[in-house]
Amino acid sequence: MALALIGESILAAVLEVLMERIVSPAIRDFFKSQKIDDEELKKLKVRMRSVSKLLNDAEEKQITDAAVKEWLEELKDAVYQADDLLDEIVYKSLRLNLEGESRGQTCTDQLRSFLASLNPCRKGVREVQIELTKILKNLKELVDQKDVLGLIERIGGEPSLRRTPTTSLVDESGVYGRAAEKEAIMKLLLSDDTKGRHLDVILIVGMGGVGKTTLAQLLYKEMVVSNDRSLKSSFDLKAWVYVSEELDVLKVTKDILKGVGLMNCDNMTEDQLHCELEKKLSGNKLLLVLDDVWSDNQSQWEFLLKPFMSVRQGSKIIVTTRNANVASIISSVSTQHIKKLSEDDCWLVLSKHAFDGGDFSAHPELELIGRQIARKCNGLPLAAKTLGSLLCSRRVEKEWKKILNSNFWELPNDDILSPLRLSYHHLPSHLKQCFSYCAIIPKGYKFRREEIVLLWMAEGFLVEPRRDKEMEEIGYEYFNELVARSFFQQSSLSSSLFVMHDLINDLARYASGDFCFRLEGDNSSKTTERTRHLSYRATKDDSYQTFKAIKNPRLLRTLLCPSGWPSHLKQVEVICDLLPALKCLRVLSLQPFHEISVLPNSICNLKHLRYLDLSRTMIMRLPESMCSLYNLEILNLHFCVKLVELPVNMGRLINLRHLDIEHTKLPEMPLQMGKLNKLRKLTDFFIGKQSGSSIKELGKVQHLSGALSVWNLQNVTDARDAFEANLKGKEHLEKLQLIWDCDMDNSLVHERVLEQLQPPVNVKILSINGYGGTRFPDWVGNSFLPLLEELYIRSCPDLKKALFTHFPSLTRLDIGACEQLEIEFFPLELFPKLESLTIGSCPSLVSFSKGTPIAPDLKELKLRSCSNLKSLPENMRSFLPSLKKLSIFHCPKLESFPVGGLPSKLEGLAIWGCDKLIAGRTQWDLQSLHVLSRFSIAESDVLESFPEETLLPSSLTHLEIKTQKNLKSLNYKGLKHLTSLRELIIMNCMEVSMPEEGLPPSISSLTIWQCPLLEKECEMEMTKVPKYLRCPEFMIPGRKSV
Repeated sequence: MALALIGESILAAVLEVLMERIVSPAIRDFFKSQKIDDEELKKLKVRMRSVSKLLNDAEEKQITDAAVKEWLEELKDAVYQADDLLDEIVYKSLRLNLEGESRGQTCTDQLRSFLASLNPCRKGVREVQIELTKILKNLKELVDQKDVLGLIERIGGEPSLRRTPTTSLVDESGVYGRAAEKEAIMKLLLSDDTKGRHLDVILIVGMGGVGKTTLAQLLYKEMVVSNDRSLKSSFDLKAWVYVSEELDVLKVTKDILKGVGLMNCDNMTEDQLHCELEKKLSGNKLLLVLDDVWSDNQSQWEFLLKPFMSVRQGSKIIVTTRNANVASIISSVSTQHIKKLSEDDCWLVLSKHAFDGGDFSAHPELELIGRQIARKCNGLPLAAKTLGSLLCSRRVEKEWKKILNSNFWELPNDDILSPLRLSYHHLPSHLKQCFSYCAIIPKGYKFRREEIVLLWMAEGFLVEPRRDKEMEEIGYEYFNELVARSFFQQSSLSSSLFVMHDLINDLARYASGDFCFRLEGDNSSKTTERTRHLSYRATKDDSYQTFKAIKNPRLLRTLLCPSGWPSHLKQVEVICDLLPALKCLRVLSLQPFHEISVLPNSICNLKHLRYLDLSRTMIMRLPESMCSLYNLEILNLHFCVKLVELPVNMGRLINLRHLDIEHTKLPEMPLQMGKLNKLRKLTDFFIGKQSGSSIKELGKVQHLSGALSVWNLQNVTDARDAFEANLKGKEHLEKLQLIWDCDMDNSLVHERVLEQLQPPVNVKILSINGYGGTRFPDWVGNSFLPLLEELYIRSCPDLKKALFTHFPSLTRLDIGACEQLEIEFFPLELFPKLESLTIGSCPSLVSFSKGTPIAPDLKELKLRSCSNLKSLPENMRSFLPSLKKLSIFHCPKLESFPVGGLPSKLEGLAIWGCDKLIAGRTQWDLQSLHVLSRFSIAESDVLESFPEETLLPSSLTHLEIKTQKNLKSLNYKGLKHLTSLRELIIMNCMEVSMPEEGLPPSISSLTIWQCPLLEKECEMEMTKVPKYLRCPEFMIPGRKSV
């Protein structure tokens, strides 16, 4: 990535791919066999090369020259047309090969048959020539305009966009919300913990406009002009250097020298500069700020930092950057990611610039609008500052509302997007192409990495990988690069979800121009003739008229429907009216159209289609005609709960890489699935009784990765078929689920089959479900599965011996419904990294092995329906120091907790159906559990009043009391003791009543369900709720909430 040209045009990557396609065997053979002049083919490549030389100059000039921007748009349109033509020729060639194979024809025979079949209505030779001539003419006209537009041929980009150089000066009065980051970095600056290092680098990372430079300025000012003498004297030398787009080592070295006091260095050579800098730094403690760094070129950095070896210990360099990859090439780095401002802080920034000091007293009507505008800035102080300055001269309510409702950031010369545009300008062409395509992503939409990468792959944005890399890996590299450059941000909801900041989303729309369009909400605008990529987000009020906004559907390459409201459009409107017009589609998502149950046979006309998403629809069967979609790479049938059959000739989809059939009702796979040897993701494989859909077909699909579930293993009667599946050889599989259904009389066959289903050594998650054997094979052990992290053994009723050996990496173990399993004393010591343990329906379990400290990392322990369990692990407080959650369900012989009590870090405790344990509750000693916050007790016959005073710790915030047959009352003293209690849930307690004194005032949420005495009391005074039920949240499910 670092070697990619800066300022390179988005079209450069597209043209490169097209020029490679022109010389591909399929294209060359087509032209040669039809006696189309070879010069035409050469001419097309020459024209494309001529155009490509103008791209980098045009890329910069289009920012300020509307005519050049229009020229680029016309060129992109012509390139799309050329790609469609070449793709169609390649498709016909591919179809010819596949259909010829089935008839046993030679290649020459196939080609002759194909050429003979061409006719005017199928875009035969004449039509290809006509379209090619048209494309050549368009390209020539575009090249001929270069002199008029002042375009010159250039190989590399040299950005004309320049940010104003920064200095160390800062107006502190306009800075808000950075106290925590400032304090954290200040501690790093003043830290004496150097561990022998001479120099530490502190990286301040964030998207453009988030305030990285401002934070660095605050820190630098503190060190230079602070009244605190100890701060001022912390560093002997201090310098601020603005680096910008290119890391010019010579210039940066000169600026550092000038910063530390050597002004006469302009005429020095590189060697002289390095020597002088080393001399100046020697023995001194240095603070250096390198602001706005872009380069992640390791050799440049190593050369720049050579003179710094002479500095005194404790020296620091602060680097501000948008590129997190810088951290990987500099040693001794601490990274501080700068988050967006809160809405309140963003408002303070905006109001300060809109009204001096933020005093709105003279215009109170503007404050509400101003706060809404500040919210639109989404935490970017740069946007808030710029908008505040704009609003300062417009103190009329109408003008403020106009700005609130406008797309101000889409203006060509505004200051809000300028830092973001500069970030985009510096992307290499392949990343520009991928990023600008993301303009079809709705604002606020949270997406997964794989979701975006598969779209890029379907659109042809990913370069062909080298032998040692998969196409998906290339896509993940692209995605991670955009994350590192702050174009994508990790969602706060989940580490696996990402989101685009609204301003970044606007930047993508700016970059994509007319070629991407979002059909959403009250958007009344229409697509243009150039629109190729369209996303549709269903709303409750949609009608088929919504799609009238598509001006020329024939040219669309993308119809993407991100998850949102299910569409209420009728199946006939979507299938019969819309789809037939979409001839050039690469991506088709019908996810919101839940009611779709059939696809028309005409789906086969979408010959360019690479990506088809039918997830969560009511589809039952796919038409056989879709097996001629030879370009199809991704087929998503996730959660098609009515799907019962795949097409018979599925094996003809030879380019299929991803097939998601999770949560379907397929009884078996179609014949000859082994022909899909390009598959990289197959979520499920359903074994039928026919030989063609047997498990051995998996053996021909060698490159599966991710997760695989193999169903209906009871249909495997020959262990040799299981061996031929070669699961062991699928080294990229990380999760494997093996599932039997019924047929428990064949334990010996089950054992022989499982013996041959050994997973690959790299598998991390293994689940064995419904297995009918009495023992596990030897490979269920650490020497065979050293990286195994999660193991699930469920519903294996005849299993007697589980091969529990030392599992060094196992973090989660779940054993359930293994009634015959001989496991009297569970050997916790075999699982040193275990974090979660669940054991259910194992009647032979009596206790846990005794001895030395065990499972130091165990955080969760669940014991369910272990009818003979008599004791928990001994010395739990010492031996399970990390335990946070303990659940004990239906263990009737368990009488007490172990000596010494429960672990001190316990946060949640649930006890259900354990009458002996509950009967001895006075010995629980829970008062020492100072962080216990959740307690649940259920399905007991021994409670009449609960909880006793001091039984539960005062730290409790959540209390559940369920299904207590004999519970008559709640103990007021026991509840009053729970001073932190916020939520109380009482369910299925038929005779319980509230104490006369009421409930403690700390309770803010009360839920009552199937407690007739309580409900009756509430109904009698529904409008005047009894004092002990006065909670902010009071609910009786199924009735009116109070």
